[in-house]
Amino acid sequence: MSKKSIDVGSNKVPVKERALIARMNRLLKEEDRRVFTLTGKAADEFGRYIVVPIPSFADVVGWGRRGPVTSSRIDTGTNDLEELARELGALAEGEELRDDGWEVRQE
Repeated sequence: MSKKSIDVGSNKVPVKERALIARMNRLLKEEDRRVFTLTGKAADEFGRYIVVPIPSFADVVGWGRRGPVTSSRIDTGTNDLEELARELGALAEGEELRDDGWEVRQE
């Protein structure tokens, strides 16, 4: 796995995807909603990241009685996690989403 580097002088604090999703889920818990990451055909149809009511998770994975998820049951679907996090207030102005492979490089 190749590592990416960032300049120490960068004004923005890097936040990993996993940490950002955890922050978002803590905020959404009060509203009984949650962020899920989709792959494959579901991600193509709805977006990589979706916000759904917590009780409908069983339907997302196919265990529910109501059948597959439809667009009417998804609150938000997007491929841009950083934008969604900013809308929810989970990512501050001085922070930015970074890939898991980043490292700090001092010059």
